[in-house]
Amino acid sequence: MDDSTDSERVISRHSEDVNLEHILPQQPSENWRHISPEDAEAFHKRIGNLTIIDSKLNVAAANASFPEKAKIYAKSRIEITSSLGQMTEWNIEDIEERQLALAKNAANVWKLQPS
Repeated sequence: MDDSTDSERVISRHSEDVNLEHILPQQPSENWRHISPEDAEAFHKRIGNLTIIDSKLNVAAANASFPEKAKIYAKSRIEITSSLGQMTEWNIEDIEERQLALAKNAANVWKLQPS
C-alpha cells in the first residue's frame, strides 16, 4: 500500500492531508464528454459524486478520465473511495445510485432518536 494513504486513516488537525474529491470533476475535460455540460453542472457537487481521499492521490486524480481515476481510488485506504476502483465507468446514474446508497448508510450509522 502506498504510504501516502496513511493520512487518510489518521485524524489530523491538518485538513490539507485529506481532500474532498469530485469524481466527475468540477471542470470536466475532454475525458468527460459523455456527460453533458448541463449535467456536469447539476451533478458535480452532489454527495454521490464526492469522496474522501489523501491529498496526494487527489492531485494525481485531478481531471483524469474515470478509468484512470479508478486506478488511483483503488489505492485509497478508505473503503468508500477504494470501492470506486472496481467500477469501469462513471455517469449520472452512478452518481444517483451512490447518493442513495450513501444516504441509506448514513441513516443506519447516525440513527436519530426522538428526544
